[in-house]
This record gives sequence, C-alpha cells and structure tokens, in this order.
Amino acid sequence: MVNIYKLLFLYSLVMLFSCTPKPSIDIDYSQIDFNGALEKFNAKKYTAAKDEFMLIIYNDPLSEHANDSQFYVAECEYNLKNYESAILEYSKYLRSPYQRIPFVNKSELLLCRCYYKLSLEFNKDQTGTYLAIEKLQYFLEKGNLKEHSSEIETMIKSLRNKLAKKDYETAKLYIRLKEYEASEMYFYHIVNEYYDSEYFDSSVLNISLLKSFTSKNDGTSFLENNRNDFKNEQNYLEAFNILESLNENEKIDYYLKLIK
Repeated sequence: MVNIYKLLFLYSLVMLFSCTPKPSIDIDYSQIDFNGALEKFNAKKYTAAKDEFMLIIYNDPLSEHANDSQFYVAECEYNLKNYESAILEYSKYLRSPYQRIPFVNKSELLLCRCYYKLSLEFNKDQTGTYLAIEKLQYFLEKGNLKEHSSEIETMIKSLRNKLAKKDYETAKLYIRLKEYEASEMYFYHIVNEYYDSEYFDSSVLNISLLKSFTSKNDGTSFLENNRNDFKNEQNYLEAFNILESLNENEKIDYYLKLIK
C-alpha cells in the first residue's frame, strides 16, 4: 500500500507543475544565428561565416535571413578567392525571391570582377576571356552599375587587349615559321577586331612591311588608309619613315628585321 500512496503523490506533483502557466518567451533563433554569422564575416573569418550562413539557408530557406545569407555566402567565396563558386552563389542570390537593391548591385559588380579574374594569361585558353567580355558587356548595358561603368569598361579593354596580344604573338610565331600569309592574317584580325588595343599601330606597320615585300606601293597605301586610326601620331610617323626608307627588291629577311 505504501508504494501506491507514493506513486499517487508523485502523480499529483507532476499534474500540478504541468498545469502551472509558463512565461511566454519569444526568441528569434534565426536572428541570433544570422548576427553571429555576420560577426564572423566582419571579423574576416570567411570559412566559419560561410558555414553558418549556409546553415541558416538550409534550416529556414524561405526566411528573409536566408536570402541575406545567400548574399553573404557569395561574399565569403569571393573573399576566399573561390571565384567560380562565388559566381554560382551570387547568381543564386540574383534569382532569390527577396532581394535588397544594394546587394543586387554589389552582386552584379562582383560577378564582373569574378569573370575578369578567371580570365587566363594570353598564352593559355581564352574561353574564359570571351565569356568575361560577354558578361561584362551585359551588366554594363543593363544599367544598374552606372557608378562603376568606368571600372567595367577598363576591364573590358584589358580583356580585349589580352586577346589582341595572343593574336600578335601568334602572328610573330608564324613569321618565325616562315608562314607569312598566316602571320598577315593574324595581324589583320587585330586591325579589324581589336582596333582599340595597344597592338593596333604595330600590326598596321607589320602588314605594311609584309605587303612591301611584294609591292612598296601596296605597303604604303595600307599604312595611309589606316592613318586616322593610329593610337599615337608618333607611331604613325615612325612607321611612315620606315616605309619611306625601304630599299625595293630586297629579300624577305630584310623586311622581317623591321617587324615590331
């Protein structure tokens, strides 16, 4: 019987406390987590911050903090110099249902910088360079980045100059291989396609020299036809003087020594 009374007493206590009103506590755990992740980000602890932002996204993907966290995941990847991953994460943010205009503009700007940074050296595959130019021109024309148009235009010019350099070095390689028609073709491509590059003036001169081997008049005419497009007047005058001083009917090596 004693055991039964003890059990009844314990049951009464349980019922009493279970019926006692509990204080109402409204805690926004996502806010706490987001602020903690943001503190790590501001402290430049990008790997740890990225992990916490991603937890917020996975735990509550439809919340406002999830969208902001997506932006900061991209920021972490960029600061960690993981540019390919940063492109994926910024693109996800730009597709998210809730966006902040400052975050959108920065995402587009950082996408431009990512594509630019992923462009390889001129002597390597230039697929990334062509893609970067396409993307940068897209964001430039879109109009959200008017304050950064000068920076984007500078990046585009740099990328185009890289492509021109690749053609220029290829043209000179063909000269060494005695493939003069192929060489002239690459110089022509620079003149027609990369007219804004630093290799334009030299390419005009080099084509003029290659033409002069067959006909000095043809070489001089080509130079004169492109005079107004020279980036530097002094370069034109030097090219003109070189052609004027040429001896006619010389062997090809004579002209090749003057190639820039």
